[in-house]
Amino acid sequence: MPDLALRRIQTPRQTVGILSVIGGDSNGTRYSLWECWALELPWEENRNRKSCIPPEPGENAVFRFERHESPRFGRCIWVKDVPGRSEILIHAGNYVSDTAGCILVGDTPTDLNGDGLTDVTRSQETLDELIGRAGESGSLQVTWEDQTADPADLSLHGVG
Repeated sequence: MPDLALRRIQTPRQTVGILSVIGGDSNGTRYSLWECWALELPWEENRNRKSCIPPEPGENAVFRFERHESPRFGRCIWVKDVPGRSEILIHAGNYVSDTAGCILVGDTPTDLNGDGLTDVTRSQETLDELIGRAGESGSLQVTWEDQTADPADLSLHGVG
């Protein structure tokens, strides 16, 4: 069963990352099967509806996920056991303003509306593909990249 890995960096106004579906071979080697871009709110001390999910920058964490049918967002992925939070979903949305603490996914990073923030394209299509590849449940590993990096420095090239 594949797992998910989220590698992310924070900017003052948002968190940008790469979400990977991870597979492995019989020797225990893990590798990325598929990747997409992710958007979250910036780290704001895990404040409900204001912050990306833990861990805080410089830390790592592992959560469980399950496929979910949300009354508001439809088919999505529910990230479980997030300390101090509930109903954290991976769902469609193109702008960081489309989230209140959840994780958004998309195909290509760009500034769609000229506000200086990274947005993502083809979010619903990307979410549909992610759901198809992620399976019913698994684990989500969340890590932080170099916090001095620019979102443009992230690339879709494996687990790292």
